[in-house]
Amino acid sequence: KIRFPRVLNCSSLDLFDMLCLNLDWLTLQKDHDPSLKVAPQPSRAKQQKKKQKEDESYRLRAEEQQRWRKEEEAQEFRSAEFHMDRWDDRSDWRGSRQDYFDHGDHPGHFDRGFQQTAPRIPPSFNDKLAISKHQTIYPQDVELSAVQTSVGNTEEALKAVADSFVPAATETPAATADDEAEKSEEGGKADAEPQPQPQPIFRGVIRIGILAKGLLLSGNKDVELVMLCNSKPTVSLLEQIHQRLPEQLAKKNAEVKYDVGISVDDAAITVRRQEEPCVSVTVRLTSPDMRNLSDEEAAADAAAGVLNREKCVESLAELRRTKWFQSQAHRMPSCTVALRILRDLCQRMAPWKALPEWALELLVQKSILTLDPSENSAGMAVQRVLEILSAGLLLPGGPGLLDPCERDTADACASLTDQQREDITASAQHALRLSVFRQFYRVLGMDPPAPPSRKRPTSSTESADGEATDAAAPASSPPAAGDSKKLKTEDASVPSS
Repeated sequence: KIRFPRVLNCSSLDLFDMLCLNLDWLTLQKDHDPSLKVAPQPSRAKQQKKKQKEDESYRLRAEEQQRWRKEEEAQEFRSAEFHMDRWDDRSDWRGSRQDYFDHGDHPGHFDRGFQQTAPRIPPSFNDKLAISKHQTIYPQDVELSAVQTSVGNTEEALKAVADSFVPAATETPAATADDEAEKSEEGGKADAEPQPQPQPIFRGVIRIGILAKGLLLSGNKDVELVMLCNSKPTVSLLEQIHQRLPEQLAKKNAEVKYDVGISVDDAAITVRRQEEPCVSVTVRLTSPDMRNLSDEEAAADAAAGVLNREKCVESLAELRRTKWFQSQAHRMPSCTVALRILRDLCQRMAPWKALPEWALELLVQKSILTLDPSENSAGMAVQRVLEILSAGLLLPGGPGLLDPCERDTADACASLTDQQREDITASAQHALRLSVFRQFYRVLGMDPPAPPSRKRPTSSTESADGEATDAAAPASSPPAAGDSKKLKTEDASVPSS
């Protein structure tokens, strides 16, 4: 910018001279001042080369950041897996019992892919007690082997019995002269439609309950199976299965003997192992056609010899709960461990015996969802369940537990009375106080842990060196001159009594 001085009385010629002088000054200043010089524009080739270098550097930085991120995620995953292996070494049900758990939907083992990538904190005092308790209540190998053998033999025998019930295809009768005449009259029509294949009676055998959910405890020898039928099961069908099943069991495994019983009221067949441990397998018959029946249909089915409708509907509900648990709960870390611990608690304490197992499973699953992934351990899961129960979840005015396996709104704890709800809440509050004040072992029914030793361990080398130095020192040696001076100063510093 060129600033002209404010001139009051000057001619146009004077202004022109002043403008020329300013322009000359600007030209000189531009030649000597580098800030006023215009930088030369680079060529198009140089600009493209510079852009390629910038893009290459950006790509290298992005690849390096991605590699660092992958290394951090892998390190966090290894840390989480290390803590999980330390907490529950026996939680993997596969091991040497691969044959029993070849089913892909079995929830007895933890799925490593579900583990959170967040690093876990070291196990706390309650976590160590919970894992120690879990190791004591976990079924032994002998019990699991007996369950494996009994369930496997029963499933194979039921499959053979179901195959024997498949109706044979009926042969078509020979065509008569009248039929041929009718076909000839229908010249434009196509051949007769093929007859539909006969529908099998049974759909399959499915595991339910604690067997399918992987919640067996030491001493649990009663497991359940469901035999799903295409039509409504009848009493005669149940009796025929009861008659054919012992023969098939003897064919599958002649070494193990079984006692087969029948219960028409429960719509079930019981297979009990004679040898120790005596495992009992209950096979329940049901069909999807047993749902949503009117009173007239129920009365007609009872007259036709159909099995108990209530028992069949309960079997269908248990089948839905098992599928829900396998898809929602068993992949969560520490869920099965916390459930085994709480199932043992329900067996030991009187107020907890009234709590339904399905309500307990829902409660544990919902409680673990409220935990932070870094604190998702067995001890924290049990304590969180106690906290939620202590807050009054089951009390008459509480929210209750919504059953996700029912179409209508239903409470999973509807069978509890008001007194039972108050007793469970009071017991949970007392157990929560004990767990907070480092008495969690009383909740688990364990002996108090030994206090840690505070003495410093002395090695054998130190003791040997000490004895050697004591032996090497003379019994009585006169002090040196310097030592006598030190003794005098020490005696002088001690006040006289």
